[in-house]
Amino acid sequence: MNNREMKQIDASAKIAETAIIHDNVKIEAGVIIHDYVVIYPNTVISRGCEIYDHCVFGKLPTSLGVTSRKLKPEYEKLYIGENCILCPGMILYTGSTIGNNNLLGDFLLNKGRMQHWKRLYYRQKCVC
Repeated sequence: MNNREMKQIDASAKIAETAIIHDNVKIEAGVIIHDYVVIYPNTVISRGCEIYDHCVFGKLPTSLGVTSRKLKPEYEKLYIGENCILCPGMILYTGSTIGNNNLLGDFLLNKGRMQHWKRLYYRQKCVC
């Protein structure tokens, strides 16, 4: 069994050699992943998505110990819907959900759900 099969990567997906994709990741048909993208376990990237340089998906939250909420030690499911365009430098934490047909802007940081968002334009910063 080759590496693409263990990670459930469709044969039509185009993935840069510099991308890091952990085990237990599903990448569907027609997905394009550019340079230096990191995808952590339990991530699903639906068909037709394009992911630009330096994105990090499925990351566990980190803390210096000064936050009041307890951090989860396990990777939850991160779901990215169909035909999304995810611009450079995005960070999507584990447990997030992105709906279909979204354009998400440069350097966006998301810690939750974006099911009903339709567009977030380039050059906006957002902590959700």
